[in-house]
Amino acid sequence: MPIRLIYEPDGVGVVVKGSGIVDATEIQRCNDQLYAADRIHKLRSQLYDFREVTKFDLSSDDMRMLAEQDKAAASQNPNLAIAIVGNNDLMFGLAKMWEVFVSEASLKANVFRTLKEARDWLEEHAERKPPKQAPQAETAAGEPTSEKRASD
Repeated sequence: MPIRLIYEPDGVGVVVKGSGIVDATEIQRCNDQLYAADRIHKLRSQLYDFREVTKFDLSSDDMRMLAEQDKAAASQNPNLAIAIVGNNDLMFGLAKMWEVFVSEASLKANVFRTLKEARDWLEEHAERKPPKQAPQAETAAGEPTSEKRASD
């Protein structure tokens, strides 16, 4: 799958890493996992890293639907901050459209061209600092990892 969720060990932050071709269904599934009842109140920051995405298969209606998901999450957790990073012009434009759609909510959200800008912004706007590095995805003993795929 082109989307992976990489949780911080304490579960209050997550990096959503996209690659290849990404569509609305995959992002919606990702949001469903992130906004599950047992997780939404603990979550403080989401960093969507779309720098490795080669194509976005999303319409303006898809962006509106995803924005509605995020607005609903913000109504349950006003401490949530979301940063989106993408260096592709189409992705950047779609993310800016999403930003307009969520602007009426209490959601702290912004779109960036570089990972550094996004991390700096999250450091300032999230209640705690975002991860500097993603946790290890696998353990030698086969124990649960901090990484999950959006389709799990």
